[in-house]
Amino acid sequence: MDQKLKEEGIFLPEKRIINRVEGYCLHVDSESLLLSSEENEKNTIATVFRGNGPRYSVFPEIISFDDFLLSWAQDRGAEVVSQPVWEIKLPEDKSKPISLYYGKKENLQKFDADLIVGAFGVNTHLMKEIQNLGYGYKPPQTINTYQAEIKLGKEEVFKHFGNTIHVYMPKSKAIRYATIIPKGDYITITLIGKKNATKDIFQEFLNLEEIRNRIPPLKPHCFCSPRIVVSPSKNSFTHRLVMIGDASFSRHYKNGIESAFITAQLAAETAFCTGIDASSFSSSYYKQAKKLIIHDNYYGRFLFLINDIISSIPLLTQSHLSLAKKKGNKDSPKKIRSILWNMFTGNIPYRDIFKILLDFKLQISLLLNTFKLLFKKLKNPITYFGKRSSASTTLAPLKNNNVIVIIGGGPAGSSCAIKLKKLALQKGINTRIIVYEGKRFEKKSYYNQCLGVLSPPLDKIMEGELGIPFPWEIIQKKINGYFVHSDNNVIKLSGEHDPSYACRRVEFDNYLFQKAKEMGVEIIPARVIDLDFSSAGVMVYSESNNIKADVVVGAFGLDDGMAKIFERITPYRQPKFLSSVVTKMHPGEKAMAEFGDYLYAFLPSSLPHVEFGAITPKGNHLSLNIAGKKVDADMLDKFINLPSVRKALPDNLDNFLPQLYYFKGKFPTLPAKGVIGERYVMVGDAAGLNRPFKGKGINSAV
Repeated sequence: MDQKLKEEGIFLPEKRIINRVEGYCLHVDSESLLLSSEENEKNTIATVFRGNGPRYSVFPEIISFDDFLLSWAQDRGAEVVSQPVWEIKLPEDKSKPISLYYGKKENLQKFDADLIVGAFGVNTHLMKEIQNLGYGYKPPQTINTYQAEIKLGKEEVFKHFGNTIHVYMPKSKAIRYATIIPKGDYITITLIGKKNATKDIFQEFLNLEEIRNRIPPLKPHCFCSPRIVVSPSKNSFTHRLVMIGDASFSRHYKNGIESAFITAQLAAETAFCTGIDASSFSSSYYKQAKKLIIHDNYYGRFLFLINDIISSIPLLTQSHLSLAKKKGNKDSPKKIRSILWNMFTGNIPYRDIFKILLDFKLQISLLLNTFKLLFKKLKNPITYFGKRSSASTTLAPLKNNNVIVIIGGGPAGSSCAIKLKKLALQKGINTRIIVYEGKRFEKKSYYNQCLGVLSPPLDKIMEGELGIPFPWEIIQKKINGYFVHSDNNVIKLSGEHDPSYACRRVEFDNYLFQKAKEMGVEIIPARVIDLDFSSAGVMVYSESNNIKADVVVGAFGLDDGMAKIFERITPYRQPKFLSSVVTKMHPGEKAMAEFGDYLYAFLPSSLPHVEFGAITPKGNHLSLNIAGKKVDADMLDKFINLPSVRKALPDNLDNFLPQLYYFKGKFPTLPAKGVIGERYVMVGDAAGLNRPFKGKGINSAV
């Protein structure tokens, strides 16, 4: 961009340049790659402030890049009117000028022009105004980014970031990539999400271990959520009116300033050399913009899709980066570095980057390098190509004074704590076992969507493995069998197995939880908010305190927040799951006695999104639930009103329907990935190691 300005005779003064950047540093998982400007360009990259610095900052003179361009144009005869434009009117007679209205709303002034150029970006009311003109303009699609300026001081900025732009592509379901740009005393952080970026996603980025090590927990000096263009506008011109910059076309994820410069040049050349009517803009301005930007973006989207796939697969990430890191004048490493450099700087068209990517020798080199790494992995299957090895070192069994942190105090977490305490006592080892649990089980005030069916041989497991009695006192109903309903048949299952038992799930959770406390397990009533893994241990951060542990047990079920923390820093990936919607009704003692001691299961093909439904008798009520990938309360209503379901329910069902309350949860259907690793292990639903649809979730957890 700096070179293009110079070609037009526009020389950016040094006082407007905040930093001269010497390259980019790409961070993917635990890998990093330095891309030097010396290898890719003759000149360094300049960083600037578009405005006059972050909010509340004070500089000895004006430093704004936008102000420089505006002043440069003004010095060469452009008239600048510092008033907002509120309305534009197209002439009915195309030979007449176009009008705009500006100034204070209560006293608008009219200005007639031969040509209006819309260079107002995508963050203004004027986009709606142009749409209302009725000639067919449709603004480009946009997504929100999140941008913040943080003041660290020049020494800290240079110490942690040097004169390098850092690009991070973390393992995140929400973050596509983020950049940190050094600018004197400040750093500018720009976060691009896979959807709209939010403050929460920005905080997720700041919580990354490598970011926390570089940036202290300071409040941003200023922040904003600017929109960036992800598609071209439609009908960006008509007679005497043309859109440029973001309001028209912009390169995919890159170079908004350069795209503005290109479209401005094309529009100006069309106006002076071809004409200012719609036909002239179509044949000249749009035709060239389509070639330079719109069609080129097809390649850009494909390149970023490939980049997303590669960065999500550790083996491919390591293959590409290890090849790029190879020194010397070999062609393939240089081409990989060139591809990455130009993708993030936007120096050449995406089409040209794609051509480099298709180079036959490069693809052969990548293929051979990938097979080489894969062969190493197969020789040592436990090696994980990613941020953390699942068994990169041999750690001894637990010993005296070790600290074990269990995240979650449900059946899996409490059972694990009890078993650990029992083994420690047997071996004469003094260990500190800590359970973090935010719920207050003893209050019994929360609802768990689990049906609370305890199936055999749970009583034997609890007494034999944990050394605690089965909680007969909380049992509300003995389940002697099942009625399984399909659309046309009913199968009765009974008499060939031990009975199951129905209880309130919160009472069972509290029973195990209290047994763990009685055995001396330390309970911290707080949620874990982050983790740091190192070779020396695991730092556990919570809402109440921070503890360094030797090993962490993940017993947090399908909690999305905890899963994201582990997914960010370990190979763990949450298991596939189905959603469940549950309600309950109290039909009265007589109706409960008539219902009996059988659980009713349904496989309703008439509800395509419902995998199954069930009616479970408890002490004084019936629990009803459905499960599926996309189930909701409306589907549960439809399920309850199925003839086969209504037939199984009490006759006075309609009296209860208006009073029903609904609860929603989920349960795993497949094992999670990366359930074990260095200094961590998953249990229960977090591991996904259970038997779905079998009423064995609690058994598997224990």
